[in-house]
Amino acid sequence: MEKLQRISTGIKGLDEILGGFPVGRSILITGDAGSGKTIMSLQFAIKSAEEGFGTVYITTEEDETDLNFQCNSFGWDITPLIEDGKLEIMSLAAARAVVTEAEMKIGIESMNEDIGRLLEEVPPDTKVLIIDNLGSHTGNLTPYEFRNRFDFFVYELKKRNITSLIILDSA
Repeated sequence: MEKLQRISTGIKGLDEILGGFPVGRSILITGDAGSGKTIMSLQFAIKSAEEGFGTVYITTEEDETDLNFQCNSFGWDITPLIEDGKLEIMSLAAARAVVTEAEMKIGIESMNEDIGRLLEEVPPDTKVLIIDNLGSHTGNLTPYEFRNRFDFFVYELKKRNITSLIILDSA
């Protein structure tokens, strides 16, 4: 029986318990605002990039300057990783700010098309993808619509063998 490959979370104690995250799988992290989800995802992004995995960090609520500030507060410098092309930051914060009410009432088919377009923007050599925070784009969905959209997204990531960490606010 083949052993499941794993990638370090960047957190020693968590790696000791889990052995890392399964390669090519999606991990959903939920929690209240301020519970450390972004910090955890930044640690994972940094570790993945340092280990040579093409890493993309999509942020829906903050821009690259905000993320740099958070990293610097922990003594982490992501600038060399970005400059070396090991880590790419994609900020959707500005786009989120201009979404109209009509656009927020899009049907599930259109949302799946939007996810497909988003995945087209992810470089083909990406091995690790972090999305912080998916909740900002799913607030108007019913649980059924959310599940369909999420399942479609995870399926597309798995087809590309991308290890993903998806953040979702619980409230």
